[in-house]
Amino acid sequence: MIEIEQHGDVTQLLMRSWRTRLAGYAVSAYLVRGVLVDTGFAGAAPALDAWLRGARRAFLHGSSGLMSAIVTHAHEDHSGNAGLLQERGIPVWIAPESRIELAALAKIPLYRRFVWGRPGAVERAGGRFAPEAVPIPDALEVIAARGHTDDHHVVWDRETGTLFGGDMFLGVRVKVAHHSERPRALVATLRRLASLEPARLFDAHRGSVPTPAAALRAKADWLEELIAGVERRAAEGMAPRRIRNELLGREPAEYYVSFNEYSKLQLVEAILHGR
Repeated sequence: MIEIEQHGDVTQLLMRSWRTRLAGYAVSAYLVRGVLVDTGFAGAAPALDAWLRGARRAFLHGSSGLMSAIVTHAHEDHSGNAGLLQERGIPVWIAPESRIELAALAKIPLYRRFVWGRPGAVERAGGRFAPEAVPIPDALEVIAARGHTDDHHVVWDRETGTLFGGDMFLGVRVKVAHHSERPRALVATLRRLASLEPARLFDAHRGSVPTPAAALRAKADWLEELIAGVERRAAEGMAPRRIRNELLGREPAEYYVSFNEYSKLQLVEAILHGR
């Protein structure tokens, strides 16, 4: 359920289950400087809980371990075990806008509950669970990174030049999207983060990304080209489905399984609605 991979000072927790394998997905959380970036999905809770006991015990005894966590955004494959960590006494940094989104996770579609499980309840943002009360080392900076979602954040280790990107990258040519995504905002985010010239980039679904600055700029370039193509065809009166067919081709399985929640058509619509 959880595979541990070491990348120098970064520990990768690769989480998967038979259900995520069936859907072709896995997700990773990363431990750096005693902070867990993201919490994985609820279906991985038993395995994560076993790992937490050892990591927490190591921290309490003064060695390298877990002291807190950061949730990059509210999607259930990233926030699904935030409540579990809180139950174990581990403070979790959750942006105020992510807390609003978390309230809606009880209504996620059946196919997402099947793949990831139902997220546990998260404590209110008071006391030790308030964002300002969560201990985060000075070397780590939480940066707003809108585009994939409006509540998305990334974590930047300024001393090592390491970027923990959540779902900000995913790949250069990602041709499916949710209707809530903001492609233009994502382009701006990609260019801003590429300007940091990160030495390493850890993606929640892709793992370690080679040549991170170049990869971020390549994704921004591709998205800008796609946006221009969509806008040009829309100005000529072309319908969204025809634009999709010309620029992106046939729909993948996600279109049918998600009932068009994640699809190439939604990417076109997200561009058009964000004009």
